[in-house]
Parts: sequence; C-alpha cells; structure tokens
Amino acid sequence: MPKVIAFQYPLPGGTALPQYRRLNTVFSSFAPKLDLDKVAVRFYHPSNVRAVDTSQELPARMPFMPKSAKRVLDIFELLACFPEGLTFTEIQERLGFPKSSLSALLQVLASRSYVETDSANRYTLGMRLMELSNVHLGTRDLIEVVEPTMRIIRDLTGETVNLATLDGGDVVFLHKKLAASALRYDTAVGSRMPAYLTSVGKAMISTLSDNEIDALFSHDGLVTYTPNSLRTAYALKAELREIRQKGFATDHEEGLLGVCAVGSPIQDGSGRVVAGLSVAYPKTRGSDEIERKLAEIVKAGARIISAKLGYASGDQGLSRDSLKDIWAGMRNDSVRPES
Repeated sequence: MPKVIAFQYPLPGGTALPQYRRLNTVFSSFAPKLDLDKVAVRFYHPSNVRAVDTSQELPARMPFMPKSAKRVLDIFELLACFPEGLTFTEIQERLGFPKSSLSALLQVLASRSYVETDSANRYTLGMRLMELSNVHLGTRDLIEVVEPTMRIIRDLTGETVNLATLDGGDVVFLHKKLAASALRYDTAVGSRMPAYLTSVGKAMISTLSDNEIDALFSHDGLVTYTPNSLRTAYALKAELREIRQKGFATDHEEGLLGVCAVGSPIQDGSGRVVAGLSVAYPKTRGSDEIERKLAEIVKAGARIISAKLGYASGDQGLSRDSLKDIWAGMRNDSVRPES
C-alpha cells in the first residue's frame, strides 16, 4: 500500500495558482526524505471556507528545473490570468519572489518583448509570445496540408521526403517521411543547415533577388561542408539562375557526402515562398535518370501543395492521384523500347 501523509496548509488571501505549484515543490521534496510515496497537501484560505486540493496532481518526486526557468513560467501563468495587467508590487506579492530577482527577470523579458508595460506600469504578456504561438500554429497547419502529399511521394519513390522552411540564410527542417530502406537519409526535425548546402534551401532562395542573396551570404566565401559545397556567393547566384529556369534544385553531396537530393519551393496564396519540399536519397541509388524522375515528382508535389495553400499559379488541375500517374508514366518511359 502506498505510504502517504496528508495535511492542510493555510495561505494568505489572493495567492495565485503559480504559488500553489511553488509550495507543492517544497512539500513534495519531503517525500523521499521521509520514505513516503506522496505528500498530499490541502491548501486553504483562513479568511473563507474555499480550499484548493492539489493532492491529485502532486507527484512524490518533482523533476529538477532551474529556479529562474520556474520563475519565468510562473510569471507567464500569472499574467495570463490578468489580461488587464499587474503592477510590479502585485506580481511580487502574488509570487513571493525577491524584489531584486523579479526586477531582473522582468527587465530581460521586457527587453525581448515577452512582457510589456503600459502607461500605468502594469505588466502584461508581450507580443513575442503571440508571434511564437502563431508560428507554431502555422507550422502545424502547414504540416497537415503537406503530410498526405509527402506520404504519397515517399511511397512512390521509396526515398525520404523532407519539408523545410527558411530562417534567414538557413533552412530549418519541419517534417519528414522516412524511406523504408535501412540505407536512407534521416535529418532531425528542428535541425538547420545553410540554405546553399541543400536542394530545398537553394529552391527557396532561388526566389530572392541578387541583392537579397548578397545580404544573406558573405562575399568573403561560403562555409563548406564537403568538397562539393558551393564556395562563393558568385557561384551560388549563377546556380540560382539555373534553378529559376528549371523549377527545381539539386544537391550533389554538398551538405553531406553520400547524400543527394532534389527540391522545389512551396508558395502560399500571396505568392510568398513559405516552405520547400525535397526528396533525399543515397548516392548509390542515384543516376541522371533517377534525378530527372525525382525532380518531376517533387515539382508536381510542390505545385499541388501550393495550390492547396491558395497559390493561384499553382497547378489547380493536379491532384495527389496525379502523382501516381506521373510516376507511373515516367517508369513506363524508362522501359519503353526505342522506335
């Protein structure tokens, strides 16, 4: 039978939920020292009958979290309960933090726009939190649109399909559908690389002007990962001109030896490039013919996704079933005898 100790603890009026959680941490730390499975605490306000029972949420051992990180989260949760804002004194009274620590935390959060102050010096949640939330929600919506097309391309080609977006001069990988083969390219979701080292990155930056390329990449030379990496902004701009004409980009072991890829940009309803789609494959399974076929299927997939995002010039006549027809047609062409 679990060994549990339960007791009641009085709190001053006006204590907010984050304060309960801070006290939970203190009380729960006693459990292992007393050889208990759980410390159940019933918090109550002496001034009224209302009580808050947190025993159902209280684990015997709390995971370690740096004090400053916990305090930042407590500030966010408290301000979320008061959309009209709180003064420094009100925050300090509710959370019980030392004034010097709270002042330092709020200064950092305000400098990064995670909290804001009004003319009455009341603190509210800042726009940066809203921006990050919108990015997260937008990424989830994009993945929901892209996922079926990525799955079909992976199943047709047998190779890994990646979705990525631009962040300055880097690509950030958002989603992937892995090839079934043991020999495959696998990049971690959330990882990043210089855009010019990947097919999907070059496909996306091909929509930028030369001046924008110059602003992103150094004239002193590009950082190289392999002997095949592009070395200068001049060489990059020359390749981007070819990519604009072809509608797709290639990567011939430029970011990683042994890995090749083809990529194409994805555009939204405003025509803005919001992401890129690529198929990556081991060099040992590649050839000029394979690259041509993969390029066609990736371009078609990117056009289908762009159309679903409202891009007017996206190919509205294509559907996901069309991908199967395109791939089957290319396979038939490759085995068709010459006339």
